[in-house]
Amino acid sequence: MGFLGRTRETPGSPAPGQEAEAARHADGSVESLEYEAHASMARRTLEDIAQEVEQRFDVRRLAIVHRTGEVPLGEVSVAVVAVAPHRDAAFAAARYAIDETKARAPIWKAERFADGHVWVGEPARSGPRDGTPQG
Repeated sequence: MGFLGRTRETPGSPAPGQEAEAARHADGSVESLEYEAHASMARRTLEDIAQEVEQRFDVRRLAIVHRTGEVPLGEVSVAVVAVAPHRDAAFAAARYAIDETKARAPIWKAERFADGHVWVGEPARSGPRDGTPQG
């Protein structure tokens, strides 16, 4: 089972402290997204998530890939692939992996407008939400 996250032109929720800047661009169009990451910490977080998936779900393989830098609208910014003997496990594992990646990986997203940018998203969590598989 695979999940591809594509950049979209609709604005997301502004990061804390970015509300005024988001309001300034409320009528503008997102032109692209830019991702920044703390590479070694992000890699470690993705490895932790993969280990959690291995422990919680019946999967054979899992891959999580997230781009950094500018990503034009409509292009893939994140991909998750889960391989399992049964599709329910693959779907659940992929959903858990993308949800945890978005919530925990030190990867930051900025929406780029013609005249500025807005950082979006919530501060990262330090660990899994709880011990229950999500899905």
